[in-house]
Amino acid sequence: MSAGLVLMGVGLAATGGLRLPTGYAAELHFGGMGSAWVGAWALIAMMGVLNYCGGYTLWLFAMEDGARLGEGHKLPPLTYLTFVFAVALGWVVLREGFGPGFWEGAALIAAGNVVNVWPGRRKGRPGRG
Repeated sequence: MSAGLVLMGVGLAATGGLRLPTGYAAELHFGGMGSAWVGAWALIAMMGVLNYCGGYTLWLFAMEDGARLGEGHKLPPLTYLTFVFAVALGWVVLREGFGPGFWEGAALIAAGNVVNVWPGRRKGRPGRG
Protein backbone atom coordinates (compact mmCIF):
# COMPACT_ATOMS: atom_id res chain seq x y z
CA MET A 1 0.00 0.00 0.00
CA SER A 2 2.83 2.39 0.82
CA ALA A 3 4.50 1.74 -2.52
CA GLY A 4 1.19 2.37 -4.30
CA LEU A 5 0.71 5.69 -2.53
CA VAL A 6 4.26 6.76 -3.35
CA LEU A 7 3.84 5.79 -7.03
CA MET A 8 0.53 7.63 -7.20
CA GLY A 9 2.12 10.73 -5.64
CA VAL A 10 5.04 10.59 -8.06
CA GLY A 11 2.67 10.20 -11.01
CA LEU A 12 0.54 13.12 -9.89
CA ALA A 13 3.60 15.29 -9.30
CA ALA A 14 5.02 14.42 -12.74
CA THR A 15 1.79 15.33 -14.53
CA GLY A 16 1.23 18.50 -12.52
CA GLY A 17 -1.85 17.08 -10.82
CA LEU A 18 -0.34 17.28 -7.34
CA ARG A 19 -0.75 20.73 -5.91
CA LEU A 20 0.54 21.41 -2.44
CA PRO A 21 -2.00 23.07 -0.14
CA THR A 22 -0.87 26.64 0.31
CA GLY A 23 -2.55 29.43 2.16
CA TYR A 24 -4.38 27.10 4.54
CA ALA A 25 -3.57 26.88 8.22
CA ALA A 26 -5.21 25.65 11.39
CA GLU A 27 -4.82 26.89 14.93
CA LEU A 28 -3.70 24.08 17.23
CA HIS A 29 -4.31 24.41 20.96
CA PHE A 30 -1.73 22.99 23.35
CA GLY A 31 -3.47 23.57 26.67
CA GLY A 32 -1.42 25.72 29.05
CA MET A 33 1.33 26.20 26.47
CA GLY A 34 -0.96 28.27 24.28
CA SER A 35 -1.78 27.81 20.62
CA ALA A 36 0.02 27.97 17.30
CA TRP A 37 -0.93 28.26 13.66
CA VAL A 38 0.27 25.32 11.59
CA GLY A 39 0.30 25.06 7.80
CA ALA A 40 -1.86 22.50 6.04
CA TRP A 41 1.10 20.64 4.56
CA ALA A 42 2.59 20.09 8.03
CA LEU A 43 -0.76 18.76 9.28
CA ILE A 44 -1.05 16.37 6.34
CA ALA A 45 2.48 15.07 6.91
CA MET A 46 1.86 14.70 10.64
CA MET A 47 -1.37 12.77 10.03
CA GLY A 48 0.40 10.51 7.56
CA VAL A 49 3.18 9.68 9.96
CA LEU A 50 1.03 9.31 13.08
CA ASN A 51 -2.01 7.65 11.56
CA TYR A 52 -0.50 5.48 8.91
CA CYS A 53 2.91 4.57 10.29
CA GLY A 54 2.16 4.60 14.01
CA GLY A 55 -1.45 3.46 13.98
CA TYR A 56 -1.03 0.69 11.45
CA THR A 57 2.05 -0.65 13.26
CA LEU A 58 0.21 -0.69 16.59
CA TRP A 59 -2.77 -2.38 14.92
CA LEU A 60 -0.53 -5.15 13.57
CA PHE A 61 0.99 -5.70 17.02
CA ALA A 62 -2.51 -5.86 18.54
CA MET A 63 -3.68 -8.34 15.91
CA GLU A 64 -0.60 -10.50 16.50
CA ASP A 65 -1.20 -10.55 20.25
CA GLY A 66 -4.90 -11.22 19.76
CA ALA A 67 -4.19 -14.11 17.42
CA ARG A 68 -1.64 -15.53 19.84
CA LEU A 69 -4.18 -15.40 22.67
CA GLY A 70 -6.98 -16.79 20.50
CA GLU A 71 -9.02 -13.59 20.76
CA GLY A 72 -8.10 -11.91 17.46
CA HIS A 73 -11.72 -11.96 16.27
CA LYS A 74 -12.60 -9.39 18.93
CA LEU A 75 -10.26 -6.68 17.63
CA PRO A 76 -11.81 -5.58 14.30
CA PRO A 77 -14.93 -4.01 15.87
CA LEU A 78 -12.62 -1.77 17.88
CA THR A 79 -11.78 0.05 14.64
CA TYR A 80 -15.11 1.87 14.99
CA LEU A 81 -13.65 3.64 18.01
CA THR A 82 -11.39 5.50 15.59
CA PHE A 83 -14.20 7.94 14.85
CA VAL A 84 -14.82 8.61 18.53
CA PHE A 85 -11.13 9.34 19.10
CA ALA A 86 -10.96 11.53 15.98
CA VAL A 87 -13.87 13.71 17.13
CA ALA A 88 -12.47 13.88 20.66
CA LEU A 89 -9.05 14.95 19.35
CA GLY A 90 -10.71 17.51 17.09
CA TRP A 91 -12.41 18.94 20.16
CA VAL A 92 -9.21 18.99 22.23
CA VAL A 93 -6.69 20.17 19.63
CA LEU A 94 -8.74 22.20 17.15
CA ARG A 95 -11.55 23.35 19.48
CA GLU A 96 -14.13 21.92 17.10
CA GLY A 97 -17.59 21.49 18.52
CA PHE A 98 -19.87 18.48 18.38
CA GLY A 99 -23.49 17.93 19.21
CA PRO A 100 -25.60 15.35 20.99
CA GLY A 101 -25.38 13.05 17.96
CA PHE A 102 -21.74 12.43 18.87
CA TRP A 103 -22.69 11.04 22.27
CA GLU A 104 -25.42 8.87 20.76
CA GLY A 105 -23.00 7.45 18.20
CA ALA A 106 -20.24 6.95 20.77
CA ALA A 107 -22.68 5.10 23.04
CA LEU A 108 -23.78 2.82 20.19
CA ILE A 109 -20.19 2.07 19.25
CA ALA A 110 -19.30 1.33 22.87
CA ALA A 111 -22.38 -0.89 23.26
CA GLY A 112 -21.45 -2.81 20.11
CA ASN A 113 -17.96 -3.42 21.44
CA VAL A 114 -19.34 -4.58 24.79
CA VAL A 115 -21.68 -7.01 23.01
CA ASN A 116 -18.73 -8.30 20.99
CA VAL A 117 -16.55 -8.93 24.05
CA TRP A 118 -19.26 -10.04 26.50
CA PRO A 119 -19.73 -13.69 25.41
CA GLY A 120 -16.06 -14.41 26.04
CA ARG A 121 -16.41 -13.29 29.66
CA ARG A 122 -19.34 -15.57 30.62
CA LYS A 123 -18.73 -18.77 32.55
CA GLY A 124 -20.09 -22.01 31.20
CA ARG A 125 -20.15 -20.84 27.60
CA PRO A 126 -20.94 -23.70 25.18
CA GLY A 127 -17.82 -25.19 23.66
CA ARG A 128 -15.65 -24.29 26.65
CA GLY A 129 -15.08 -27.41 28.78
